[in-house]
Amino acid sequence: MPPKNRFAYFQLHIARFARRGEGTLQISVTDLMREEFDCYAAGRKLRLEEHKAARSIMACRTLALGRFEYRCPEGHEAWQGYHSCHHRSCPQCNGQAKEEWLRRTRSRLLPVDHFHVVMTLPHELNALWQHNRVWFSRQLFANASASLMELLADPRHLGAVPGLLLAEHTWGRSLAFHPHVHCLVTAGGVDPAGRWCACRGNFLVPGRALGALYRGKWLAALYKALDTSQLRLPSQCTEQQVRQLLRGLAKKPWHVRIQCRYRHGRGVVGYLARYVRGGPIRNRSLTVLPGGKVRFIHYDHKRHHYRTLTLAKHRFLARLLSHVPPTYRQRIRYYGVYHPHRSEQRQQLRRQLNAPSPLAPKAASELPCCSQCRQPYRVRHWSWRESYSREGTGARHVQLNVEANVPRGSEWRNTTTGPPCNSIFLSTGTSLN
Repeated sequence: MPPKNRFAYFQLHIARFARRGEGTLQISVTDLMREEFDCYAAGRKLRLEEHKAARSIMACRTLALGRFEYRCPEGHEAWQGYHSCHHRSCPQCNGQAKEEWLRRTRSRLLPVDHFHVVMTLPHELNALWQHNRVWFSRQLFANASASLMELLADPRHLGAVPGLLLAEHTWGRSLAFHPHVHCLVTAGGVDPAGRWCACRGNFLVPGRALGALYRGKWLAALYKALDTSQLRLPSQCTEQQVRQLLRGLAKKPWHVRIQCRYRHGRGVVGYLARYVRGGPIRNRSLTVLPGGKVRFIHYDHKRHHYRTLTLAKHRFLARLLSHVPPTYRQRIRYYGVYHPHRSEQRQQLRRQLNAPSPLAPKAASELPCCSQCRQPYRVRHWSWRESYSREGTGARHVQLNVEANVPRGSEWRNTTTGPPCNSIFLSTGTSLN
């Protein structure tokens, strides 16, 4: 059975697997990228997005991005640190962005029940996806949302317009390429008269009908793209072979899973927030073995227990970088009642449901204060441009209380005053060069 406290169970398995392997060392994605990426990229042709993601991760919180200083106005304390890259694939510096997205999304949700729907693309189309990432990503959102909206608009099922939140994922728990979309669907919708209409019982739509409609929309879009030459085919693959593959997929059921009804959607949104930014893996589950291989822990949802997977470093980097999305592609989208342009309609629905208006999202972080005089720090920024530096002052947006990868050495000082010792700050006596 799956554990009730997933995080505590995860920490227990980390300690258990750490005791099994002698000489294993904890490693972060940033350190692994700095050690292996240049060698990995030397003999491979990578996408531009993969190069940008790797360079940003390697430069995160280093002198290459510049540094800043927190200084007390009265001169009691001063702290210095390096800037973060804020790349959405960096697992080190996106804690604040996740919290901000989670606050905004929870304030958008209606106080009604929700369903969690997962719609998957067959693995036979993975090669085509990797050669046409933008087109497939656009179609994944379009086909999944259109299938749900069309069935729920049918009077036999609901006859109303629901609220949809769709999140695209391209990885499985073992980092294998597994494109699918998570859909958070309201258990009801707005009828043509503008009234809220709730679903009956623990039922959203028929699963087989949803899977068949989803499959039909995908096949129609793929055939049209082949007819108009919109797709780039893999090497040694002809258009006739692709059409034969599609004819075979038309006879197979496509995987669509509709979870049980939730009393609210905050739990699913909290799960999705972990993967909005930061990539598919966290630093705490990654270790390096004496032979130069990488091992990480993942949860097997089919067998309901944790497993370890050991890969060579270059194979791990290949899996990790294959999930870097195309530039400027959104991985979260809203439809129906949850569309950004329907905020007034959501307010009217809250009044119909006798629910209070959501509170305005609070700021993710505030400027820290001096531990002695309690006055806010003054911030100074340095940023390097080739052979000169530029200095600026003011209260800037700085990330606080996020996971940091700092070397353990005598030059780092842990103290009870100022910012916490596990933050991105350095003491003033530290040389930053």
